[in-house]
Amino acid sequence: MNSISKIKALNSTLSIICLVLIFALPISALYFWINFEQTAHLLEFAKGGALQLDTIQPWQIISSALYSVGATLVLVLGLWNLRLLFNNFKRGEFFGEPSTRALHVLSQVLLISAVLKCLSSAVLSVLLTWNNPAGEKALVICFGSNELWMLFIAATFLAITWTFKEGQKLAQENAEFV
Repeated sequence: MNSISKIKALNSTLSIICLVLIFALPISALYFWINFEQTAHLLEFAKGGALQLDTIQPWQIISSALYSVGATLVLVLGLWNLRLLFNNFKRGEFFGEPSTRALHVLSQVLLISAVLKCLSSAVLSVLLTWNNPAGEKALVICFGSNELWMLFIAATFLAITWTFKEGQKLAQENAEFV
């Protein structure tokens, strides 16, 4: 099996994995919020005792679910573009404009997703402790190496795709000049 065949096989497999995740992520996010009483312990700030299930109203769960599912749909957009990229690679279109566009959208989505992830704990902790008694409400801010790494990766991919786009413009200008 030559390198191109291996590349096509790998990209085909990764494309299928993206497709599975495109469906699985929103379903799992919805499942989490539909079964909130059973899954609430999975939230980062639930371990500190700030989450009091008996004070949470339906509007809080719905608002939290909308934020969470919205953030998940941003990831789905990224996975869709990643799948497009893998399909382009599978067809042997490595450096063309469609591949660069898919990679560019993916990197933008990664950046947006990283920001949403940084805000996630704060938004959910405020929404879900809104009805707690005075002095027991929570604002949890989580920013660690994972969030920093995701922001760095997103910025790196943005720089790479910007460079690819400029390279494509130069190649097109050179082709028109000759």
